[in-house]
Parts: sequence; C-alpha cells; structure tokens
Amino acid sequence: MRTIEEIKKEDLLRKNSLVVKAAFVCVILAALVDIVMKKDIAVVLSIIIAGGIGVGIVAAMHYLKKAMKLIPYLSIFLVAGVMFIIMENSVSPTAYFLIYFILAIAAIYMERHLLWLGQPSD
Repeated sequence: MRTIEEIKKEDLLRKNSLVVKAAFVCVILAALVDIVMKKDIAVVLSIIIAGGIGVGIVAAMHYLKKAMKLIPYLSIFLVAGVMFIIMENSVSPTAYFLIYFILAIAAIYMERHLLWLGQPSD
C-alpha cells in the first residue's frame, strides 16, 4: 500500500515532466517563429541561449530530482521570460494572447500561489 506522500511525489514528478516538455517546446517554437519572421540574429540567439539554459536547468533539476518543489516557480519565470522576449520583438497584437500560455503552465499544478503568479495583470 502506497502512502499519500508517495502519491504526491509521483504526481509532482509527472507534472514537472510535463512542464519541462512544455517549456522546451515553448523555446523551440519561439525561436522558429522569430526565424520565420526574419528577426535579427541577436533576438533568435537570445531566445535559444537564454531559453536553452533555463530549460536545461529545469530539466536537470527534474531528472536529478533536486529541489522538485522549486521547479514550478522556476519554469513559470522561464516561460514568462521567453514570452516577454517574443512580445517585445513582435509587432503583432495577437502576441499578447501568449500571456495565457503562462497561466496554462501554472494551471498544471493547481496550486493557489502558482495560479496567482501566472495570471496576467491588467
């Protein structure tokens, strides 16, 4: 019979795995969009390098099982940073809807503090 703590730990591992994959996809898509839109190479490299370092840190923490309760907060800041770079360099008003992707990442964990951290402000 498994204890509640073991079930919570497995659930957190599963959620962290999903967030690592989502953050990786976010960085890849952000770089691809900027390449297709023919943005400056500095912008594309900043997304790839900064996003890659962030995803690498979060992925290493997940796979090494270190500071597992810190991963949700770190990943939200990572995705928010990538979204900021996209919105800062995009002229499209639809880019502002990307903010809700941060809320979707926070909603994976269904914790009040993370949802408050991920919600867009007016």
